[in-house]
Amino acid sequence: MSFLANVSIKLKILLLVAPICAIGITGLTFVSLKYRSASQSYVSFIAEDQAAAIQMARGEPGTYCAELQRLPGHVL
Repeated sequence: MSFLANVSIKLKILLLVAPICAIGITGLTFVSLKYRSASQSYVSFIAEDQAAAIQMARGEPGTYCAELQRLPGHVL
């Protein structure tokens, strides 16, 4: 006789559902960690981009225009 022949129907259903739940929880944890990583990368990008924009705005406008004129094909 097999092991499952002596087991109740409730336990048989639990033996089928438990691995599926474990896979789902593992997948949800993985996606959650990836989402957190992407969110932190985006926040740091915005913070650095904002700091660069503030520094550029505080700089002398003449220096910025002189740098733009040095670029090939860029005419002010």
